[in-house]
Amino acid sequence: MLNTHRLQPLPPPQRPDIFSIMVEPRPVGPVIGFYRDRPIAERVVDLFGRRFTYAGVIGRRRDGQYDVDRLKSGQFIVEPGVVYDLEGGASHVKHEDQPEPSQPEEGRRVFAQIAVTLALFMTGSLAIHLLLRVFHAG
Repeated sequence: MLNTHRLQPLPPPQRPDIFSIMVEPRPVGPVIGFYRDRPIAERVVDLFGRRFTYAGVIGRRRDGQYDVDRLKSGQFIVEPGVVYDLEGGASHVKHEDQPEPSQPEEGRRVFAQIAVTLALFMTGSLAIHLLLRVFHAG
């Protein structure tokens, strides 16, 4: 018995969309519109200081992944599907355009919460200690 089935080449695998998603984008330009109830910045900067300019939006495939085969070289995705072009020759953001980092502010806020919690705990402990002394229970 002969094998009558023809082998067909498999389509090339699509690269995972995780490699096309921008890391920690921060807006540095004005808001030029909204997409899925999120603002679209004219320009953004990623974690590495690279500048990007708005290019459009991208759809998803049936499996829910972004259709990254439609991206051109130098394009990256910002959730929920906004596409930005890497600006040529601008590997780092100028200092005046760079947004303020949120890490120190976040650290101060967490420190303040810890300090307030500790102060409330100490105040409650002293109040209980005072009440026990007044009533000769402790």
